[in-house]
Amino acid sequence: MIGAVWAQAEVRKVLKTSGAHVLESELPVGMADAAFDEEGGLADPDLVARLQDLVSDLAREVAAPVEQAA
Repeated sequence: MIGAVWAQAEVRKVLKTSGAHVLESELPVGMADAAFDEEGGLADPDLVARLQDLVSDLAREVAAPVEQAA
């Protein structure tokens, strides 16, 4: 049930260590084998809304001007 949380935390550590800019937001999907409908979409409307928020956050980060190193 919490494997997704642990996995995301570990991936985040690796990405940060390698210099990637990583969002602090996350979307763990527990019991992923049952979390999706027959068409491959998330079945839980709350997860769908959280995913939409996360993608919006990501889009804002990508659109933000990149600060150049001094």
